[in-house]
Amino acid sequence: MDLTGATDTTEIDLSSRAERAVARQFMGRVQWEMVLIGTGQAIVWLSTYVLTIRRRSKRSGPSWSSEACPAPMRCPSGSGSTH
Repeated sequence: MDLTGATDTTEIDLSSRAERAVARQFMGRVQWEMVLIGTGQAIVWLSTYVLTIRRRSKRSGPSWSSEACPAPMRCPSGSGSTH
């Protein structure tokens, strides 16, 4: 096995002309990765939005009620009473 050629470095063309040639290979195709990422993010955002609106609409009245206040805490209702 001859490894004399393994130490030779190959010359890589880093010019803008070579970069354009590589870019032309990928131009014109639909970037499905980006489509899937954008669709996935939109689904996550919409589901979070829907769940937030749904939770807020189910509440009736203020978030602090007499049942929601633990015994040692003061309720923010303004009465100053403790439970």
